[in-house]
Amino acid sequence: MKILLVEDDETISRALSSALESHRYLVDTAFDGEAGWDYADTLDYDLILLDVMLPKLDGISLCRRLRDRGNTTPILLLTAQDTSTSKIMGLDAGADDYVVKPYDLDELLARIRALLRRGSNALPPVIEWRQLRLDPSTCEVTFGDRPLSLTRKEYSILELFMRNSRRIFSQSVILDLLWSFEESPGENTVRAHVKSLRQKLKKAGAPTDLIETVYGLGYRLRIPIDDAEAKPVAASPSAAKPASEAAPRSAASDPPNSAREERAAPVSAPASPVPASAEVPRVNPELVDIWLETRSQILTRMAAVRRAQEALRSGSLSDEVRQLAIQNAHVLVGSLGILGLMQGSLAARDIEMLLKQKSTLDAADVENIAGWLREFDRIVALPTDAPAESDVAAPELDTLADRPLVLVVDRDREFTDALAGEAARWGMTLEVIDELAIARERLEALMPAAVVVDICWLDDTEAGFDLLATAASHPPIAPIALADLDRLSDRVRVARLGGKGFLQKPVTPQQVFEAIERAIEPSVSSASRVLVVDDDPAVLQSVRALLEPWGMDVSLLTDPEQFWTTLSDIRPDLLVLDVDLPRFSGIELCQVVQNDPQWSDLPVLMLADRADAETIHQLFAAGAADYARKPIVSPELVARVLARLERSHLLRTVAETDRATGIPNRRRSTRELNQLLTLAARQKRPFSLAIANVRGLDDDCGDRVLHQVGEHLRQVFRQEDIVARWTKTAFVLGLYDMTERNGIKRLYKALDRFILPRDLRATEPQTVLSCTVGIAQYAQERSDVRSLYRAAKAEMRQAAERPLGST
Repeated sequence: MKILLVEDDETISRALSSALESHRYLVDTAFDGEAGWDYADTLDYDLILLDVMLPKLDGISLCRRLRDRGNTTPILLLTAQDTSTSKIMGLDAGADDYVVKPYDLDELLARIRALLRRGSNALPPVIEWRQLRLDPSTCEVTFGDRPLSLTRKEYSILELFMRNSRRIFSQSVILDLLWSFEESPGENTVRAHVKSLRQKLKKAGAPTDLIETVYGLGYRLRIPIDDAEAKPVAASPSAAKPASEAAPRSAASDPPNSAREERAAPVSAPASPVPASAEVPRVNPELVDIWLETRSQILTRMAAVRRAQEALRSGSLSDEVRQLAIQNAHVLVGSLGILGLMQGSLAARDIEMLLKQKSTLDAADVENIAGWLREFDRIVALPTDAPAESDVAAPELDTLADRPLVLVVDRDREFTDALAGEAARWGMTLEVIDELAIARERLEALMPAAVVVDICWLDDTEAGFDLLATAASHPPIAPIALADLDRLSDRVRVARLGGKGFLQKPVTPQQVFEAIERAIEPSVSSASRVLVVDDDPAVLQSVRALLEPWGMDVSLLTDPEQFWTTLSDIRPDLLVLDVDLPRFSGIELCQVVQNDPQWSDLPVLMLADRADAETIHQLFAAGAADYARKPIVSPELVARVLARLERSHLLRTVAETDRATGIPNRRRSTRELNQLLTLAARQKRPFSLAIANVRGLDDDCGDRVLHQVGEHLRQVFRQEDIVARWTKTAFVLGLYDMTERNGIKRLYKALDRFILPRDLRATEPQTVLSCTVGIAQYAQERSDVRSLYRAAKAEMRQAAERPLGST
């Protein structure tokens, strides 16, 4: 489950995030209302935890804005204002529930679970899949009677599979669902976690194929042949653990009800001095590290409250000191409460209420404040040492990546060495074979993901085709052919044998691995959104049943009157329209889509119950990409939908990739640079943007040389950096966590190492290149990509007479 936490207090935010993550929730955090709006408007969440008092945009206004835009995500308000008026305002704004600070962590988690159940069609509290049993309330997983010790990500992956047992999840979709916005791991990370999960299931006695790989699509739970109707079911109430067996709650986070009720009451009259609690305050053991990191900030806030008490004693309490004390006490209510220091939190609340409600304070009030401040003294006296290593849970570590295995059958040592050097960067394991007999043996023994065969070097040219045919007969192995000559007859023969790729030498390692990746990984994201419009509910449900097992997010619409609003809300990747609809025909809706600049490239698949020449002409004239005949033939519809999505994906990729170099163009890289710049600003890390302008190119060799420069830069710089081509001769680089000084050093080194390939040196011996570089680092006055680019370009003009290197 994915939760958005909008909270401006760093202590509360970090502590609450840690607590939620320990209960297997995925948490994104925002520290003001505007940032919260950006997150909620861009990404999908299962729940939003929203503080009421926020900078830039308060929680009530943010809640109201979300509801006005049609966002139905459950919202739980976190408020320190325990008054009926503030609660009513929150609920009227569209919130589903509220919790008053300081809140008991167990109560907060229970309310979160209740809202998530309500927002997810009452998901069963305990899920079972054959002998697997998962209890979300205790985060316990067992297979048969044997418990499984899973990491957070392993637990989340297994829960995702069990809740959606008939769905296939691609690696990219798993990343989107189970990793937060700030985390940016590669798909190798998913493979590593799935591999580790499989190993733990196997040790517990589960079948080795319980989680199966559907090559080209992703992962799912295997449906046994003898149990085709198996579904995850809710365990009976008696199967759940009794309350007495639940994990004990921390004493520090569960204060007596009487004390809580007594201190939560508004301060309307002087109360008798409250002695310090006899119980030693304890920080929630799961949050000790956060307490140690934020302790100095908390002590500073306590000092501000103490100054008000001292000024009160001396009769010099000013409005400024009073307001500062009220503000800091208000923050301490939440900070101390989330850490489990409940008595200190309640003391801070009493001080805040007293200073706010009474304009004139007497001697009894001074003594009350002194009694409450003794709770602060006890917190200050807490030990500041980090817990012993034995008391701290080991960090979650990624296992070695479960990389796809690729067999390369080729005797060209220089070529295969180049491939071997690139394999790790593409997340693959390479095995090179130069003997045909050995290749057949390894193929049968290892069952690799792909086989790359040079069909020309073998003494018997038929042997290369035979090896490809053998590989094709063992799906899901992907056979790819290499050839010295580009003959159509060879291409046709490879296609007939079931080959997944044909490459003519000379070919670069990048081109080889791109072909392998296309062959073994889906080019269509299984998170593709499909909108189906038909006035027949049976057809709609049938289409959904056909497409959802392929991992697609299918939305249904029966009323054409709601078409435009639904289209804008869902923003589908593919539109499926019935030709005959009430009020507006499917052909008319298709024309509306094609006439709008925003939607003109949206592929439309029409469903027609007739296939006469005039109807087909009207369909394609209206802009339809394809059509399927009713009654629907299941394999045909799935094939057509996948083909349209793949084509659309390919067109987007081509539109965002520079053809000469194969690296992102200006359109795509601008979006990626903005994302990286936002991340750097949020995490307070340096970010630099550089421009490298290559001079000395002629029309004959320009594109070939630029391709080599782009490939060289992509290899030299890190995977998290961005390398793009913006103009004919200019490359733009986004360097995350790199200062301007380090960036220029890195560029010097990269350019000094660049050497033209032998074939270009032989054909263009007189080619001399020079490169001028400009670089700018993120700063307040350079807060977006455009301003950084302008600054880097100005720097480049100044350096125009100082070329960094040539070859």
